[in-house]
Amino acid sequence: MSKILANRVKEICSDKGIQLKDLASIMNVKPESLSRTLNGNPQLSSLENIAKALNVGVGKGACV
Repeated sequence: MSKILANRVKEICSDKGIQLKDLASIMNVKPESLSRTLNGNPQLSSLENIAKALNVGVGKGACV
């Protein structure tokens, strides 16, 4: 799942014209922390924070 999540976040960032380092800045976290979150097993709260920063929703089955 983490690879799907990371790819989806990168796709949304690309669509919005922002880089992952910019997303990390918006979230007030270090880019390394965001990377670990995307490539690991993130908690729901982390996913919600990413979605909020990107102004998108988090839904059940969104990655299916």
